[in-house]
Amino acid sequence: MNLKAVHTVAKHGFTNAALYDKARPNFPVEALRALLPPSLDPTTARVVEVGSGTGKFTSLLVRDAGIQNLLTVEPSESMRRTFAELFPDVRCVEGAATALPVADHSTDAIYIAQAFHWFDSREALVEFHRALSPAGTLGLIWNMEDATTPWVAALRAIYEAHDSVAPQYRTGKWRDAFTASPDLFAPLEHTQIRRFVPVESIEQIWERVLSKSYITMATPEVQARVKTQVLDILDAADFERDADGRILYPYVTDIFVTTPQS
Repeated sequence: MNLKAVHTVAKHGFTNAALYDKARPNFPVEALRALLPPSLDPTTARVVEVGSGTGKFTSLLVRDAGIQNLLTVEPSESMRRTFAELFPDVRCVEGAATALPVADHSTDAIYIAQAFHWFDSREALVEFHRALSPAGTLGLIWNMEDATTPWVAALRAIYEAHDSVAPQYRTGKWRDAFTASPDLFAPLEHTQIRRFVPVESIEQIWERVLSKSYITMATPEVQARVKTQVLDILDAADFERDADGRILYPYVTDIFVTTPQS
């Protein structure tokens, strides 16, 4: 098991898995239309989820798509413990994207939610190509706070300023692995979903910020300073709210799908 390939922040920056599971949004069920090929039979398909975390995306695969043969791989011990509590019937193993515990060409689909930027290398793509069947599917999905809304843009500017070491989806650098590997995978097909995620309170938005790996790993002094700045922005924000008075947090969900080259 090649755990040396796991980024340090990915393995140790999510030690508060309970906070992560509580604070992070779920993925929209509409995403399954882009991610699941019509030929995939949920009762027989062999599916692997890499970087499963606490199971935010696993919930879609199991409860909405009805996938019955699912293996999940997760490097963080804290995440695996929470995952086991939430999904006791789904196998979750310690591992890395570059060393999946499956036979050659035995997997019908590999899905990676909110995680590919942690291991965006040709080495990982070589491993996915090895594991996937010739007609298999590789699907990537990310939730991102929608910075076209002014208060969200101001919020992101505060906490993203503290991110100096962790790889991030927003930089787009993860695409380089695919650009350098046209022999392994076909060009990515992109689908985008815009939506509002209801949150109960300003405190819940702060918890979402605190669940960021680089904020989780920050010193208590830095966390306190960021919290003050975040609350100042939120206290002055002009929120949209739903009929129940909940804050509507704007999100963009980006979905990318590709297939292995023969």
